[in-house]
This record gives sequence, structure tokens and C-alpha cells, in this order.
Amino acid sequence: MLPSSLVMRRHVRGAEYAYVSPVMRLEGDLHHIVFDFRRFTSVEIGDPRLRYPAFALQSELLADMQSKLSNHVSRTGVVSPRPEGK
Repeated sequence: MLPSSLVMRRHVRGAEYAYVSPVMRLEGDLHHIVFDFRRFTSVEIGDPRLRYPAFALQSELLADMQSKLSNHVSRTGVVSPRPEGK
């Protein structure tokens, strides 16, 4: 969760590797949920961190995130051949 002013100041909104949620009001202030796809990972089902989730996502927001993640994963990368042994 990042304050809206910080998201705008750090230019996170235009980054290909980041998902920025629509703005939401939390405790009187405007915030965004920001996911950095470069640090995207998963945990085992029995992981204790799953016992107390911080929040739940609506299906529309989850579908938007999945779309952005699939675009990120399928983007064209840079291929550079390396000589063997180096």
C-alpha cells in the first residue's frame, strides 16, 4: 500500500514491471496497492503467512492484475548470445 502522492512522485504508474491499483480511500487518505512483478513469488498452501491475510481482492481487481501480469510475462525480452565457458 502506497499513498497516492508517493505513487505519482516515484513514477511507478508508468513502469512495465508494476501493477498499480485504482485509487482507494483508507483511513481518510488516498492509497494504491502496488505489486512489483520483478519480486513476484508464491508460498506453499500451509505457509503460516496465509493464516491472517491483510486484505481480500474483488474479482474485477484480480482479473485486472492477472491481465497486467500476463502482459508482463509475455513481453519481448532481449536475447544476447554468450560464448560457451564464460
